[in-house]
Amino acid sequence: MIISFFFLGGILGSFLYLYFQLKTLLFPLALLLFALWYDTLLFKYYRIKRKTREG
Repeated sequence: MIISFFFLGGILGSFLYLYFQLKTLLFPLALLLFALWYDTLLFKYYRIKRKTREG
């Protein structure tokens, strides 16, 4: 299943690159930045939750 997603992502990425060139890379960049922001937010939430539970 994972291999098929890599394969389909490569095919889809190549077709998108034909039409949008380097703008195609902005979507994965935005997705990674969102994931980084979300992980930071979640880490802060759990840290605050732990502090309020202990103290």
